[in-house]
Amino acid sequence: MEQLVDSVVFLSQILENSCNSTLDKERLVLSAQGQPISIGFNWQEGYMVYASEPAAVDSVLLNLPESYRLDLDQKQGEIALVSANEINIYSLTQGRDITPTELRDRWISMTNHPYLPHVKYPQNNTKDPVATDNSEIPAVLEEIKLTWQNPQSLNCQTADYLVELLCQKARHFEQKRQQMMRAGLSELTRQLPTVDILVIGIENSLWLGERFATDLKTIMPWLNIQSISTNEILQKLKYDFTSLRLGKESIVIAITQSGQTFPTVQAINTFDQLYRQGIILEQFILTGELGSFLGSPVIKPKKLPKKDNSESVGREKHKIFVNGSGRRTAEPATITVAASQQTLTELLLHIAKKMREGFPDASPFGMTLASESISVLEKMKDDFLDINVVQIMGATPKGKDIESATQQKLIDTGRTWAWHITETPLAWAIHALYVLITVGWAIPFGYTIPLGKTLWRLIALVGHIPQDWFLLRIIDPVIALIDIGIYIFGSWLWTLGLRYFQGRQLLARIGKRTLVIGDVHWVNQILKNYVSKLFSLSYGIASLEVHGANPEDDLLHDFGHRVVRGTLLFLGVPDGRRGYKQKQTEGAVIMAGKQADGVRNINVGPEVVVMGSNPEIAHKGFSSAIVLESSDDCFYFPDDAAYFQDKSAEEQKALIEELRESRFSAFDRLLASYIFFWALAKKVASFPLLQYQHWKSQSRTKIMTTAAPVGGISLGSSTSIEQQTSETRTEEQPDNVNSPANQSQQR
Repeated sequence: MEQLVDSVVFLSQILENSCNSTLDKERLVLSAQGQPISIGFNWQEGYMVYASEPAAVDSVLLNLPESYRLDLDQKQGEIALVSANEINIYSLTQGRDITPTELRDRWISMTNHPYLPHVKYPQNNTKDPVATDNSEIPAVLEEIKLTWQNPQSLNCQTADYLVELLCQKARHFEQKRQQMMRAGLSELTRQLPTVDILVIGIENSLWLGERFATDLKTIMPWLNIQSISTNEILQKLKYDFTSLRLGKESIVIAITQSGQTFPTVQAINTFDQLYRQGIILEQFILTGELGSFLGSPVIKPKKLPKKDNSESVGREKHKIFVNGSGRRTAEPATITVAASQQTLTELLLHIAKKMREGFPDASPFGMTLASESISVLEKMKDDFLDINVVQIMGATPKGKDIESATQQKLIDTGRTWAWHITETPLAWAIHALYVLITVGWAIPFGYTIPLGKTLWRLIALVGHIPQDWFLLRIIDPVIALIDIGIYIFGSWLWTLGLRYFQGRQLLARIGKRTLVIGDVHWVNQILKNYVSKLFSLSYGIASLEVHGANPEDDLLHDFGHRVVRGTLLFLGVPDGRRGYKQKQTEGAVIMAGKQADGVRNINVGPEVVVMGSNPEIAHKGFSSAIVLESSDDCFYFPDDAAYFQDKSAEEQKALIEELRESRFSAFDRLLASYIFFWALAKKVASFPLLQYQHWKSQSRTKIMTTAAPVGGISLGSSTSIEQQTSETRTEEQPDNVNSPANQSQQR
């Protein structure tokens, strides 16, 4: 055993990874260091399973009697020698075997665990998992809504704990602000240098987190909140921890759908260690797969000792949010993104409501929203879920399919765009059939029947033109040249014919199309990721090159010089009727679309499709417009007094419209785009002889468990972080708060 341990330790140090090996058919050696290994046992049936993802083990053993899961400690590093009914574990950090008593609390029952009701494994539709996910979005969003209406739910309890910490921070912030004002530094009192909330994630989780951070700062502008990629976090944790500006009052919110993405898991484990060392205040996690965290200390509820008779004291303080989407088969993410977005919206409104209730006569962190404004936003949210989502997805929260003109318009337009992608293989197929018939005719009959020559013979026959007519000597060579041209340029000619009969641009470029998605940053990035995965396995002859940009920022700078005949430009347009800012934004998007449409050659430019809720976009002269039905006309505030009781009604309206655009309208366009591009990809993926599975990618993996592009951080060697933190504390603790030098250093 000692030699085996030494060998596996050496191998683990080289790989900095999980590994397995065996020379015995009855036993297996597994190790985990920096990445996960989960081991499951069914004692009743007498077998063992293992995987790098806990969810994979759960899918086999969940709800089976006498079944348990044990996760090797990837933070400290462990080696396990296992058989079908036995396990021995060696700790790399401690250099000794782990006793059965020490393992007792680490076993996770697959039939009896407090968080098991939140673990979901939906039944998969093997025919089209993307369509299944789309149809389930209304039901999942409705379930999220009901969960947040229950004060005893896991999400509400976790949110209450977060609000409790924010209230404490707000009081501390106000004390510091008063000190700074007394010192004559009132212009520096709106934000302290230490980060209050750090939101981390990767890919879709990061983009959703960035939007959440921006909206939370809109509500509480004095809150120092940042959103950073977990790859960048790992770099800073290794080499520049002080630049994160974290302190004893900092809160980290990590967003990870799978709970297994390597950089996010590494960051979560590191911040958990920093929390236990008192370097940060707390860490919260938002996930869709709670099974990945079962038994993990990072989500272990915090129990506070009872000191008084207040209701909050003595209760468990939960630290994990669950979006209710569960594990999904489709790699192009739809329902998981929608569930995370809606959960963050519920969290945002919960924080705003509770903070306003906790400070009825004050403005914590400069809070901007009034109680009436929060009520209006909640009503907007309900109508968005009950009407907009149902119409776009074509299904009710109970799973019943409905006839929706909005969804049908999206599907029809998406299928029309699919013609752009399939025209090349279709034209090739037509030309191949033409060659087969005209040349293959010679096999049974001894002569070919090219189109030009055959038509001319028919004309001569019908017109009784004599065979020795002198003009035939001139016409026959011309007909031969025409037939040669058809054989050479036939594919292009058939393409023109297809475009003519389908009513599309005749002179667009032939070949692979380029798609540019223009919308706000988080929407265009999520859609670019989504569409790219839809076409990940497509054949080169029927594929799509996908880009994303913000029409208000970089779309023209990045793609204005790359617009060619037939470029596909898909623009999401905010509703300019809702306010001055939205009007300016709508104008900017329309202007960007017009400028791109103005880049033309032989009077042919890009094909521009715009989508939004303002019917006026249908009259802007674009190729096509998709107008999403809007049921929120009642929120144009015909009577301000009905909503607000002070003179700041106009400011409140502007804030409401800004938040409605980011939380609901942009989300509305995202959901509609899911249907549009699914219909496009579905038709392309169904093309004869070129079918592919549009819900998969080349790697066949959804979760990036590999240490790339940033390697893991060794949790056993946190000396550098502690040293940097110690130096920062020394610099930021003045002897005299009224000292100008110290006040300047604090800022």
